[in-house]
Amino acid sequence: MNTACFCDKYTKILVEYEKAVRGNDAQEPFVPFFVEVEKIMGWKKIRTWVFNGVALLFLMAVIPMSLVIFFSSDRKCENRIVTRTEIPSGNLMVVTYLRNCGAARRVSTNASILQKHEELPDKPGNIFIADTDNGKAPSGPEGGLQLHVTVVAADMLELAYDERARVFSDKREYHNIKIRYKRLSE
Repeated sequence: MNTACFCDKYTKILVEYEKAVRGNDAQEPFVPFFVEVEKIMGWKKIRTWVFNGVALLFLMAVIPMSLVIFFSSDRKCENRIVTRTEIPSGNLMVVTYLRNCGAARRVSTNASILQKHEELPDKPGNIFIADTDNGKAPSGPEGGLQLHVTVVAADMLELAYDERARVFSDKREYHNIKIRYKRLSE
């Protein structure tokens, strides 16, 4: 088994070169830093340190970038309309829909006030967002939280839902239409 290290061979080559260029009275040649470190620590330790350093730099770069890409990517969500309710005070309607953005998130029930001719955008509800809180509130026939919309007056809506629901957003007014909420018990 050959135990001679790389640095010894490299140093001998440098000494031979120095002697050839300057003659036999040449001093010890300049030895690069990595050769001195390798003499002290051993090649296996250096290789391990280099590998660990490269791996650490890779992880420091890849993990944050993958998180940024994952959370900022423009993922499309599936919106499935449940009801459309016209508001008599103009050209508006309330659309209730289920929003599913993939396996990492649960289906949420959303409500948005839109123009009657407007298509449902690929966005969360602009007046109401809730879910069943992992099944604590019962889901409707379409799945998701059951939401009942009632037009009380030309400028007033009432949204009723189970009191066990987990509510993320419940605006009280939108485009001069007041919205009140009714939490239903079992």
